[in-house]
Amino acid sequence: MSDKATILFVDDEKMILKTLYILFKDDYNVHTAMNGYEALDIIKKETVHVIISDQRMPKMRGTELLHQVKQISPNTVRLLLTGYSELDGIINAVNDAEIFRYISKPWDFEEIQNRILLAAQIGMKLYHHTTAPLKQEDLKILVIDDNVETYNILAEQGNIVKRCATLESACDIIANQEDLAIIISDLIVDGDDMTLPLKALKQARPEIVTIILTEMQDVHLLIELINQAQIFRFLPKPIRKSLLESTVNTAIQHYLAMQQHPELLARYNVEMPLHLTYFNKLKDLFAK
Repeated sequence: MSDKATILFVDDEKMILKTLYILFKDDYNVHTAMNGYEALDIIKKETVHVIISDQRMPKMRGTELLHQVKQISPNTVRLLLTGYSELDGIINAVNDAEIFRYISKPWDFEEIQNRILLAAQIGMKLYHHTTAPLKQEDLKILVIDDNVETYNILAEQGNIVKRCATLESACDIIANQEDLAIIISDLIVDGDDMTLPLKALKQARPEIVTIILTEMQDVHLLIELINQAQIFRFLPKPIRKSLLESTVNTAIQHYLAMQQHPELLARYNVEMPLHLTYFNKLKDLFAK
């Protein structure tokens, strides 16, 4: 068996596929497909460690393809490649397809090369491990929100939930709560922007599963949070009780799987943000 990772590029433009094939064929076993149906045929027949799909394709959008790949081949690492910053598409890419990275067109070769290399390393590792049956247990959840609604919904379900309404109190709880499993946070809490703290959290505590509550429409910020914070889900406000409950249940199963195979936390490797001074101070707070 080849020691090279197998990667699959999906795009409806022949020239882009040819270019990507030429650029990566020496380092990987490269497959190409011009639409989602061709890609799914390949996924069903072969082990594919990484799939990189365009978003805007005529027969099937990239997010729908990656969602189906997740069901068929969950260990395949999924990246979305697109020049279109569509809010719904980006949110779907996280909530439905759990993409690893978002790559913007026109892409920079060094950027795409580095992201595919990391994805390939993780994808090959994932295929050497299987997940044991999960056992449900009580896990601690932190809600960071100055609105009590989310906390009340989860507390009613019998979850072990804490709530804080400021960034300062959140830092204190995270630093002193070793068995914290899930954080559910608004992006603005008591006037503070939580974007950078959430990025620092994933660097310091990659095992914590993060869910974002938001009314925001900033596409570029969502992309940042995918690449630099590996957000597990985005949920819109006002909160829908049934959606929140089902999302938290999924997050619990996800957390338990990572606990059973901690070596697979590499799947949640994130990129460093630029504001390193403040970022590193936050990371140190979370890691205590």
